[in-house]
Amino acid sequence: VVGDVLIGSGVVSYMGPFTAVFRDRLVTEWIEKCAEKKVPCSDRFSLVDTLGEPVKIRQWNIDGLPKDSFSTDNGIITDSARRWPLMIDPQMQANKWIKTMSKTGLATFKLSDSDCARALENALTFGNPTLLENVLEELDPVLEPVLLKQLFKSGGVLSIKLGDNVVEYNKNFKVRHRPS
Repeated sequence: VVGDVLIGSGVVSYMGPFTAVFRDRLVTEWIEKCAEKKVPCSDRFSLVDTLGEPVKIRQWNIDGLPKDSFSTDNGIITDSARRWPLMIDPQMQANKWIKTMSKTGLATFKLSDSDCARALENALTFGNPTLLENVLEELDPVLEPVLLKQLFKSGGVLSIKLGDNVVEYNKNFKVRHRPS
């Protein structure tokens, strides 16, 4: 269990942007390193077996996440990571999955929208899941505190600075963003 959780943590923290082949190669190296250092771990690592929740994964599949192991691993990484995920999604599969999964209360907007700041402020305050679409190479600096989760207490309330405004932060808030 110890080595599998260690490898799972590494996969969630570092492997999101990489291909399945590269992930497999690196995990094999990590298993060898664990054996060298006498850290007990499985001979064949599976992120699904280590961090996956079968009921949640089944719901993701119902919501449109493809059933292949790479997509399932990506779902686990997206769900487990401390940082907000950036999804490069040319076939729009992740976009469809997020929209279906977050049927109610999903705030969807683009940085080019005139009411982008207001939509984000509302999502932060009310704890709505948020999908930021068509993200380009550069992000508006107003998003930095949100992406870095720069939270603080103001008057005993969890808050975040959004531009010139201090906004109450709801712990249910989630953000997903997809480049164009």
